[in-house]
Amino acid sequence: MRQLFSADPDLAKMPILVVDDETQNTVLLTRLLGRAGFDEVIATNDAAEAMALFDAHRPDLVLVDLHMPGKDGFDLLETFRQRIGDREYLPLMVLTADGSDAAKTRALQVGADDFVAKPFDFPELVLRVANLLRTRALYSQLRHHDDEVEAEVRELEADRCTARADRERIHDQITGILAGHTDRMAMVFQPIVDMSTGGLAGAEALARFEGPPHQPTEV
Repeated sequence: MRQLFSADPDLAKMPILVVDDETQNTVLLTRLLGRAGFDEVIATNDAAEAMALFDAHRPDLVLVDLHMPGKDGFDLLETFRQRIGDREYLPLMVLTADGSDAAKTRALQVGADDFVAKPFDFPELVLRVANLLRTRALYSQLRHHDDEVEAEVRELEADRCTARADRERIHDQITGILAGHTDRMAMVFQPIVDMSTGGLAGAEALARFEGPPHQPTEV
């Protein structure tokens, strides 16, 4: 089975959570998925423990049995879907011996992304798992790209706000000077000398500004 995933080794690093009350089922799935190239398989027979494992390992795929004592698979699917939220894609797959249309419909209604009835065809199951993980990986890449774009947009907006504040400050300074509300502007006169006679030929009138920002005249 490993050759199915040799071209996509990143899938092997994506955690899979298996929830089934039958120990032989979790052991079998863990071994078979491991043989197929999935190295991060976390399994539990306790539905009550499933959420703690979900929070601890943050899996990229969850396989859930439907009929379990206490909190059954339908309840788990709803709880997982609520925990995941609307803005996140994390696939949930049902593995169950109940292949009835009613069970399938209800499972899909409460949040399942795929439904496989036992006894399942293992090569088909592996391909379904791989497809869901691949979709999850693509979603994660897209989400990461979106986060980067949002960060760039926020940075550009902050730069625009800073530039706008600078323009407003300079505008206020200039309009205040032009309106004569400040004594920051003074006139100076630089003589122009006729080098042939040494006499004064004229003067260059210059405006000088006092106070901040303190900077050289050429600036």
